[in-house]
Amino acid sequence: MATGETHDMYDVNLTQSHFPPQADVEIRDVTIGESLRVMAADRGDAEALVEVTQDGQIDRRWSYSDLLADSEKLADALATRFEPGEKIAVWAPNCPEWVLLEFASALAGLVLVTANPAFQVKELRYVLEQSQASGLFMVSEFRGNPMASIAAEAAKGPQGLRETVDTTNSSQLFAAAQRTHGLPAVSFGDAA
Repeated sequence: MATGETHDMYDVNLTQSHFPPQADVEIRDVTIGESLRVMAADRGDAEALVEVTQDGQIDRRWSYSDLLADSEKLADALATRFEPGEKIAVWAPNCPEWVLLEFASALAGLVLVTANPAFQVKELRYVLEQSQASGLFMVSEFRGNPMASIAAEAAKGPQGLRETVDTTNSSQLFAAAQRTHGLPAVSFGDAA
């Protein structure tokens, strides 16, 4: 839209290159984890997540209650291995574990960094170094990309990377360290 044009949906006349904030929309101060908890309380039995395999078959299913339970279980495990504010990278295609990591990292006060599953060594190393990720959560292979060997090579660079986890291995994914903190208080303004 050019300067000075009006927009049909909103009664505005733009004189700058940005759209003014909308005053007619309620902005709620809520965290990602709190949003999931509200959905689980309001619609616990409703279907929240369905896994469709690469060959198009329906596999696992989660209700909102199931999704919250698994996300909190993973958040508890993550909270024993990482400190609030630390960054963890997910390097995987769309899969249920990706969604669980998104909610669990938010519940644990962690920042989730995403990486394209097509990345090669230099690209993955760049993301890990720039983000200062402490953990890498990945799959071993996707569409012919040997992600396990790429991750092993890319992990040789970043000094802060403490662990690499195969998300398809539940015992690795949900592993808890000896220390227990419980879940931290997370604010809506915290990075996620």
